[in-house]
Amino acid sequence: MDLKATGERYLIKRQVEGEVTDGGLVRPDAARKALPCGVVVAVGEGLKEKLRKGEITGPNVGDFVHFPDAAAWDVEIKGEHLTSVYYGDITAWEARQEA
Repeated sequence: MDLKATGERYLIKRQVEGEVTDGGLVRPDAARKALPCGVVVAVGEGLKEKLRKGEITGPNVGDFVHFPDAAAWDVEIKGEHLTSVYYGDITAWEARQEA
């Protein structure tokens, strides 16, 4: 899927709580919670340019990020549930790409 983020935003596939509880019970979809972290699936054009020029450092596609829930805007694109987060709201990230 060719997704595009706008401006200085990231599109993120949120991590979801596990399906099975510690006690072994299967948790229904409605009871699972989307966590305030996930994997970047698209980077806005404004960020791509700044990253390319070395003006900023930040996560790229494939990196794992954390963000405050209040800063997240949930969207559905082509049937996929994603979260849009502004660059300045990313609190931490872990590079998961191969160098």
